[in-house]
Amino acid sequence: MIQKHVYIKNLQGTVSLNKDVLVDLAELIRISPLSSRLLFFIMGYADDNNEIITNIKTLAKYLGRSKEQIEYAVKNLIKNGYITMSCVDIDKSIDIIGKEHDIELYLASNKRIWKVIGNKYIGTFKIKGKYIKLRVNKNIIKCSNNRTGNIIINIKDNLYYDSYNV
Repeated sequence: MIQKHVYIKNLQGTVSLNKDVLVDLAELIRISPLSSRLLFFIMGYADDNNEIITNIKTLAKYLGRSKEQIEYAVKNLIKNGYITMSCVDIDKSIDIIGKEHDIELYLASNKRIWKVIGNKYIGTFKIKGKYIKLRVNKNIIKCSNNRTGNIIINIKDNLYYDSYNV
């Protein structure tokens, strides 16, 4: 499905793509569509350091593929020099603000007690464990959105915590 793109009032961030890699990206799309989808996903969520923090489960869920397919795509991107990967330990609590009595978010958080302020749910989401940090090679792209430490985690089903859009 192709999404229609319209004017967005609060557009954030820019991407500077190295023109010399366009042919390589076109070839990647032809040879390995999943690897190219993953690369564009990473570039779309990357912070000022060209990085995102996530896990294989989240990537698999978001892209509608199996964990094994995502692991293969990650290895393919690493092998061909598009990205690097490192492990990070995260142990922090993050406040989440649900929009307009966001009952789905409340239910997905196992009905934790949330404060309700006005028409919004406010709750705390704990992220703890080992995650992967994927970094796009700076010779390919430079992302700029005045943020660092972008995290995207699947909470439950089709519900994601995404620090980029908070």
